[in-house]
Amino acid sequence: HIDHTQADIQLYSDEGATLEKPWLTVITDEFSGFVLAIYLSFQKPSTVSVMSVIRLMVFKHGVFPEAIVVDGGKEFESIYFETLMARRRCTVISRKGKPRSGSAVERTFGTINTILLDNLTGNNKLAKHVRQLSSSHNPKGLAVWSAVDFYHGLVGFVDDWNCKSAKTGGLSPAELKAKSIERFGMRQNRMVKYDQDFVQDVLPAPKRRTVTLKRNQKIQVNRVPYWHGCLRTAPNSGVNADVRYDPFDLNYVYVFHHNEWLKFKATRPQHSKLDELEKAIVAEV
Repeated sequence: HIDHTQADIQLYSDEGATLEKPWLTVITDEFSGFVLAIYLSFQKPSTVSVMSVIRLMVFKHGVFPEAIVVDGGKEFESIYFETLMARRRCTVISRKGKPRSGSAVERTFGTINTILLDNLTGNNKLAKHVRQLSSSHNPKGLAVWSAVDFYHGLVGFVDDWNCKSAKTGGLSPAELKAKSIERFGMRQNRMVKYDQDFVQDVLPAPKRRTVTLKRNQKIQVNRVPYWHGCLRTAPNSGVNADVRYDPFDLNYVYVFHHNEWLKFKATRPQHSKLDELEKAIVAEV
């Protein structure tokens, strides 16, 4: 199951600015309740959120499910998501109009909210009665968690919960997962290698899905200039090409030219050298 929820907590950026409440995108296994991956974003749920959480799932576990249950969101109807599902032979099951069908992931959201978020400084429980709040108690002024620190804490909480919370027969999600693999084995056809070919499949397109390649002229993607050696021989009149970007690493974009994806590099660094999970947040902030 894949779904989104808005976390009821105030965070701040590395520069100290108070941020909007983050969105969480989660993939949960229905049988065991095991949380396979969680992605944090400061933008509303989109194709980027879906592709990124799938990428993290493969990065951590090296598997791609036989079926994915989704709601009726437009992000699950995009050509990029549908193409990925078809290429990986994954059945998409819509639970639109069937709220009870999302109980697996809703239980995950309930756990995160009641056990973790409600007990963190900076949560927005008081903001439900905003007219009764004084400025000194407004959560927007009490943010104590940076985006990166909160995300690492969230991932740590989920990993711990996977191993300790009691489910069917008193077993934790991790134990149920292990018992299932022990009994039925791992389907080798669902194993996915996390390599450049897979990453290429999950890269989303920016709002402007094409760029114009002109001789000796940099391309602009999301207001960032990029360069590749092929531009030295591009036609003066220009040629249109499809473009994809990497939400985890904005230093590069990929342009489809002469029947191959070429890696264009930003002419100025876009963020510091962080691990993949941190890059996802820094890029969003």
